[in-house]
Formats: sequence, structure tokens, C-alpha cells
Amino acid sequence: MGKTILFSPIGGTDPMSQNNFYDGSMIHICRVYKPDIVYLYMSNEMLGFQKTDDRYMYCLKKLEKLIDHKMEIRMIERPDLTEVQRFDEIYSDFVDCIKTITADMQEDDKLLLNVSSGTPAMKSSLLVMNVLGEFDFTAVQVSTPDKSINEHTHDGYDVETLWEMNQDNNESFVNRCSEVGCQALLDQKKVELAKTFIDTYDYSAALEILDKSNNKRIKECADLILLAKNRLELDFSSVSKHEKTLGVDFTPVKSGDAKKLFEYALTLQIKQKRKQYADFLRAITPLIADLFEAILKKQCGINIDDYTFFDRKGGRKWSVQKLENNQELMNILQGDASELVLGYVYSHNIKSIIENKSNDPNLREIVNDLRNVEDRVRNLAAHQIISVNDDMIREHTGYDSRAIMNTIISAFDYTGFNIKRDKWNSYDEMNAVIKSKMMI
Repeated sequence: MGKTILFSPIGGTDPMSQNNFYDGSMIHICRVYKPDIVYLYMSNEMLGFQKTDDRYMYCLKKLEKLIDHKMEIRMIERPDLTEVQRFDEIYSDFVDCIKTITADMQEDDKLLLNVSSGTPAMKSSLLVMNVLGEFDFTAVQVSTPDKSINEHTHDGYDVETLWEMNQDNNESFVNRCSEVGCQALLDQKKVELAKTFIDTYDYSAALEILDKSNNKRIKECADLILLAKNRLELDFSSVSKHEKTLGVDFTPVKSGDAKKLFEYALTLQIKQKRKQYADFLRAITPLIADLFEAILKKQCGINIDDYTFFDRKGGRKWSVQKLENNQELMNILQGDASELVLGYVYSHNIKSIIENKSNDPNLREIVNDLRNVEDRVRNLAAHQIISVNDDMIREHTGYDSRAIMNTIISAFDYTGFNIKRDKWNSYDEMNAVIKSKMMI
């Protein structure tokens, strides 16, 4: 059987109130919980009262006999603590005290904290510790007998008479203790922490934070975050279902290929913002290939489907039979090689066609830059165990990750998808909506 340990600041109505003749909070908790060890935290003023009439030890010894339970009393004396309103100093000292106490505790011991005694700074400090959850303890609050504010009077304090008149010494005393969960504050803490994960697009972490809450409004917010998570995972069917159910519209591009490419590019943008540079580079190749195809179709009037087929593994290959009807295209694909060698369709093939067929120098520069990035960096990140950062990317390509992302955005202007530049803030706008609803 583990020990019960109480940490209690001492306040103005401890050990008993001479205004209503009932227990103060410290004595009342001891009466109800019967702790084995009691730590009394005493400021300069409370130490003065103890030295004057031994009031705290006197009442605890009397209580031991009354409840037939021995308590070990340990005093934490702070003779220099005179400015008891200073939250930062008190909080820091309380943390040190609790660390020391818990370091000596056994696994089955239970720690109680009296959050009703002491100054407002002391009570607040213990409540904040309860909310932060750094330590495993139970916060105990004691209500006043008449459910009103305690009055503090110390003049003419007669501890022996007060003990004899103490109404709580009756066997029929009313238990005024309640354990404080601070659920509202805990929920608020969870919400604020979840918001920080949303700001970094880590929706899985945000969901994990909110998952254990029973708060109805938090659960509604979790549905929105799940939508965002599905969106980041490119689970379009789930996103559409959630948007309809929740009455929101977070995806600005609706048509098939345009939506697929745009949403994929947004996930690439998020990798860049989160500095996941290796993942960013690895994800470029699928996008560039499809992006070049869309550009080729819009700017050059060439549909790649007319000259390719899919093999049994789902890979796209050039078709010799289909290309025979377009000698110009065959010449472009052959380039300076002595003979035409066809196989799978790669982005460099499409880049060559765009460079030969387009009269727009800006477009030719864009596709060339993107192809160079893919060629110089992507394979390096995919096949070697190396540290990938912006300096490394700049060293190999001449561009940092943000510049590469901006080039991708510029490439979308040539697809004919009609995606306005402000739509690239789509995730941040979605996050702002989600966070605006995270009120409890």
C-alpha cells in the first residue's frame, strides 16, 4: 500500500478560521485524506505565526489523535519569502519542491496538492502545474463552509480555543474537498498545442492531441482536421465526403487532372515549407512529368496520349506505330542520336518537344530549369544517404527550395488550368478556418 503525501502552502485561514470556526483547507484535507506525509510550505509571515503559538503543529497533532492516524510533518520554510504575490518566483520554487518530493516517492505513492491555501500566486502556480501535467499528482480544492469568500483575521488568534470550537471535529462533518481536474484549462491547452501543429501542417499530431478529449466542440474541430489530413494524403474521395458533411469548401480546383496536379503540388509546397528537403526533391519527378504533359497539350497542341501506350505494369511508353504519323516529333525525340531509341516516356523527352515547339522563351527557361533540378538533385536525394538542405540544393542547381517551388508555380500558368496565384495559399486559408473554429 503506497503512501499518501500532501504538499500544502499555508494561507490566512489555516489551520482554522476564527471567523466561522471551521477547518482551514490544509487541516480539512488532512482530515479527509489522512496523508502519511505532510509538507507545509511557509512564507515569512506564516513562519511568524508558527513560532508565535505553534498553531499548525498543534492542530495537526490534535487531528492525529482524533482520526487515529499518524502523520509525518515536514516544514518547507521560506523566511525570505515576503513578496508572496510574485508568481514567477513562487512557481519556480514550487516546481523545485515538487521535483524533490516526487524523486523520493515510490510507484504506488499518491501526491496531493492543496490548491485552496496560500496567496493567489500560490494557488495559481499549483493550478498551472496541474494543467501542464508535468507531474503526476491530484489537485484538491476545499470549499468554504458557507460557499463564500474567506475572511482573514489573525488578531487575538487562540489556537487551543479555536480547536475546541472547530465544527469540523464533529463526526458528522461535511467533506468539502473536491479533486480539481481543470478540464477546461486542459482542453484549452490541447487546443493551443493542436493549433501549433496545424500551423506546421502536421494534422496527424493535431488529431492525436485532440483525440482523447470529450469536449463536443473539440470533437467537431477534429473532424475538420481529419479533412485536412485526408487532403494532405491526397485522399480526394474522403475530402469530398467531409466537405459535404461539414459544409466547407477547402479545395479551390475541382476538375480531374487539374485538381490532381494542383493538390499534389500543394503537398510539395508544404514539404518545402517544413524543410523536408529530401522528400521535397523526391516528390518532384512525378509532378514534373505530368506538369510537362499538361503544358505540352496546352501550349503546343500535342496530346501525349496520341503517341503513347501503357504496358502491363502501368508504365507509359512511346508507340512506334503512332509516332510514324508525325515525323517531326520522331526527329525531336531522336535529337542528335544516330538512331531513334524509344522506351518509357520521361520528362526530358517532353522537355525537348516543348523547347522545339514553343516560341515562348520564358516557358522554355522554366521547363529547362525544372528538368535540371530533377536531373541534378532528385537522383542524388533518392539513391544516396546524404543530408539534404537548402545549401546543398543551391550548390547543385543554383536555386534554393523556395525558388524551385516558385518555378513550379510559374509552370502552372502554362497549363491552362486557370489557377490564380492566391489559390497557392489554400492550405493556410484552410488552417485559418479550422483554427477560428477551435474555441472552447
